[in-house]
Amino acid sequence: MREGVVWVSAHRLDKPISFNIQVDLVSRALAARGYRVILAEPAGAGHPPLGAAPWLDAAGRERTDYQPGAESLRAIARRVRAGQVIIHGYPDMFPEAGAGQDTTVYLWGQTSGARATIHGVQALEGPLRIVPVTETSGRLFREGGVREVTQAVPHAVDVDVIRPATCSERSRWRSGWGLGGEFVIGCVATNQARKGLTSLLKGFEVLAQKRKGVKLLLRTRGRSGDGGPDLARWARKLPEGTLMVVEEFLPRGRMNELYGLLDLYCQASEWEGFCIPVIEAMAAGVPVAAHDIQGPGELVPYRELLVASRDAGGQGRGAVAERTVDVERLAAALLWAEGHRDELRRLGEIGRQEARRRFSVQEVASRWSGVLAGAGTCGIKGSGIRQWEEKGDHGRRATWERPC
Repeated sequence: MREGVVWVSAHRLDKPISFNIQVDLVSRALAARGYRVILAEPAGAGHPPLGAAPWLDAAGRERTDYQPGAESLRAIARRVRAGQVIIHGYPDMFPEAGAGQDTTVYLWGQTSGARATIHGVQALEGPLRIVPVTETSGRLFREGGVREVTQAVPHAVDVDVIRPATCSERSRWRSGWGLGGEFVIGCVATNQARKGLTSLLKGFEVLAQKRKGVKLLLRTRGRSGDGGPDLARWARKLPEGTLMVVEEFLPRGRMNELYGLLDLYCQASEWEGFCIPVIEAMAAGVPVAAHDIQGPGELVPYRELLVASRDAGGQGRGAVAERTVDVERLAAALLWAEGHRDELRRLGEIGRQEARRRFSVQEVASRWSGVLAGAGTCGIKGSGIRQWEEKGDHGRRATWERPC
């Protein structure tokens, strides 16, 4: 058994959010590699008292509680006899994160270069290494004066669960959702301004005016929050029956079903540090159209469906807090996609291969193992922006096509 690692979450582990899904996937994979992983979460009712020895939950994971603001990372690590600490989230989630000189803390995180984020990192005491989720975040951390930045370790997708649909599955799932042969575009995002749902709806409106048999499926919450669109108003504005909104939480198996409904996934966010739904869609063999910015612009391995910002002189992938996608170009990309189904299958296969190569749980755990062993000092091969630009779409052709 290797040295103990305590993974400190800023959220209760039963909360259905992407951070917790990542904690579960990667911690299990590290445990399979021989690490003793203890999951620490904010104290809650119904658990052993603070300071108690770690316990095993129903899933066989070793867990403990901590009191935010009262117990430092060093104290948690000492209590559970772990020599290394992983924190996943934003620095301001861990205001009492002083680790002491005998414990190394790894912050698995992202930044747009915002000064508050950089200052939050610099305020954490003791040995601290930033593990950025993309090369852009790593570069911005370094430019902000953060000294210890490891190789980028991306978020993970369970490629055994999120996978391409078979022909029979796709037919059955579509029938269950009331779909037939429509061209279905999907997006998974919270309903807030920076997720760009308004831009996506405007682009889809152009498509729906020019093409019959198209639908937009949004997995989001229905009410507008933080400047997001009024989806009820958009449902009335768009051609009848073309907008589908799914508000319920879907576990990973059902999310695979949702991706299996789609002909195209589209992300029009103003800013993303990473964007997990993009790699999930790729793993499901669904081609991805995306705003060419930090996050999605680094993840998608082809250029055909990347859309520039309207306020960036045609240049995407910029390290600024927010950019707005060029809606006219987005609409053009959607129109192109609807008219090039065979090409979409080719792009979907390229994305599927890339997801398995770069974002599988096993690959991410391997990179984490290198970081914890002190070997993670260089960038991920093939994932840097400069390398990616030089390779373009890699000139690759599909070796497999989804049969439907």
